[in-house]
Parts: sequence; C-alpha cells; structure tokens
Amino acid sequence: MKNITVDRETGESIRYHGNVSYNCLGVHVICEGFVYMKTVSEMHNALFCKACGLRKLFPSTIDLTVFDRNRIWWELSEYFENAQ
Repeated sequence: MKNITVDRETGESIRYHGNVSYNCLGVHVICEGFVYMKTVSEMHNALFCKACGLRKLFPSTIDLTVFDRNRIWWELSEYFENAQ
C-alpha cells in the first residue's frame, strides 16, 4: 500500500505495517515510531505517533470500529490527499 502523506509541507507520512496491533495503523516514516488511531471527540479522531508525538486530526466519519484495516487505510489516504 502507498504511504499516507499527512502533511505535504513537512513531508510527514505513515507507512503501512502489516504486523501491528488492532489500533496501530502503521509506522511514522520520519521517526520510525508506531502510529495509533484514537477517538478524541464526537467530531474527530486522531492519528498519533508514540515516539515523537505527531498528532493529526481527521473526521469521526472515518469509522475506527471497522475491523478492515485496509478500508481504514484507504479512507485515511483519501481524506489526507483531498484535505491538503
């Protein structure tokens, strides 16, 4: 799968990693830390890196309770690609 670019200005992106836990989405390319998904409010969810603290909000319409990580990856890719 292609990387998700979460910030074009800084080039920050997330690399897919198949052997991680349910709420871990992938690896932050810059610091190699694991990136997790978290519900932060009724309107937003967030991606956050355990190693460096990167935090990127995205709409809660992207459902984190879906067990299909490929679907979540695709929806996040579409969101960040179109949001920038």
